Amino acid sequence: EEGGAGAKKMMDEGLFTLFPCDAVFALHNWPTLPQGQMAVRAGPIMAATMRFRLTIKGKGGHAALPHTTIDPIPVACSLVTQMQTLVSRAVDPIDSAVVTIGRVDAGTTENIIPNTAVIAGTVRSLRRSTEDMLVSGIERMAKHVAEAHRCEATFERIEGYPCTTNTPKEAEFMAKVMAEVLGDAKLAHPNIDPAMTAEDFGFMLEVVPGAYGWIGNGGGSVAGCGVGLHNPSYDFNDRNIALGA
Repeated sequence: EEGGAGAKKMMDEGLFTLFPCDAVFALHNWPTLPQGQMAVRAGPIMAATMRFRLTIKGKGGHAALPHTTIDPIPVACSLVTQMQTLVSRAVDPIDSAVVTIGRVDAGTTENIIPNTAVIAGTVRSLRRSTEDMLVSGIERMAKHVAEAHRCEATFERIEGYPCTTNTPKEAEFMAKVMAEVLGDAKLAHPNIDPAMTAEDFGFMLEVVPGAYGWIGNGGGSVAGCGVGLHNPSYDFNDRNIALGA
């Protein structure tokens, strides 16, 4: 996704000054929830996220002469796997966190060892202290693993979104409205488990009470509507237009 934080941009340009709000509400369609159902919860429903970029600098050269180079690719590969120990061994098992590497770039062809390798990923958490610990750990690992292999590591932090945290009163109100709209309380889930996805609506919930909920997009005979988020086969279920409105 683009990650442009449009909600924050609108707020910075005076959204709530021009249009004061007592509360804010929004829905995100959710492929793992059957179409015709909705869900919400009090407290965090989506995680905070930040992006990072690691550049491993070595010394390029001929693939047949590795001893004359400083190959950054094995360092990058090692870091991709070692960073997962931050979640499995440094995060409280009762807490939630995700470190995902979504991009690895290195080299241009098979017989050249490149000068650099780039790793890009995201850190997701439900607590700011957990995010800080993970970011510190990634920087520390990158520095020392790179040095162990005569490389240099440069860490770039790209700020993302805060937790999307629903206020209790508004979450309860949203759950009641969901049940009324659906006509059956069993189809409205008032205490759904949070997800580690992120949403810029979280910026709004830092300054105005409100709730963010999910509208089911999955199941049924509509092709692509049960496909997960960010999958190229994903398809919005048009039946949700009237229901969501």
